[in-house]
Amino acid sequence: GQTSPKKLNNRSFVGPDESQVPFYVSKVMKLQHSVDKEWYGNAAMSVKSYEIARVEDGPLVLRSSPPRRTLDDVRLQVAHEVAMRAIMQAKSLEGVKIGVSLTLSKDEDEFFLYKVADAIANQLRLTDYLFAIATTGTSHIEKPNPVVFIASSEEYIQRAILLTSSKFIGRIRSHAQVTPVRWAGLIDGIGTSTYDDDALWDIVRKCARAPMDPTVPPPGSRSIDQMLSDARAHLQ
Repeated sequence: GQTSPKKLNNRSFVGPDESQVPFYVSKVMKLQHSVDKEWYGNAAMSVKSYEIARVEDGPLVLRSSPPRRTLDDVRLQVAHEVAMRAIMQAKSLEGVKIGVSLTLSKDEDEFFLYKVADAIANQLRLTDYLFAIATTGTSHIEKPNPVVFIASSEEYIQRAILLTSSKFIGRIRSHAQVTPVRWAGLIDGIGTSTYDDDALWDIVRKCARAPMDPTVPPPGSRSIDQMLSDARAHLQ
């Protein structure tokens, strides 16, 4: 029999043969159209969900719905959002972008932080940066929280290792330099005190500053000769 037309936005639309549907990518305006059954003559035929799409100044076409996202896909999206938020809230110090991000996570904390670190590194490939990211997951099982430092330079990481060891004395359970520009550690009770957030910010600030040359006086300092000269001028 003849295919019965379906109404779409007050227009008659007849679904074409799926094998003959062209695939369009750019400038598509999507409309969701789900059908349980379509009738062709006297026979009932099961139909899956389709996207009805229109290319600008083009024909209406049918496309199969995208596959459902897995839990890994969702976690990857959340990690990307955490990384973007950390970058947006980052500060610039002497040409280095620095940031601290404390996020809540319950399972697979370390792997989640690695995904966040990967997203940050991917976004800041051409920038000098140093970030500290940690989880503050609350669990009935007492366990240390993972902390990850990621940087554009191994020098920043080496400074961060030294400062972290001095800031969190007695609280570091284990640590390892995962790569030359990435360090991970397990620290007891991260996020339970406001001191932790301030301590991490202090670490990234000090690591980002360029080392001082002992032969160059600090900005605003005066030598003994300058102080004596100023004192003589004042007495005169």
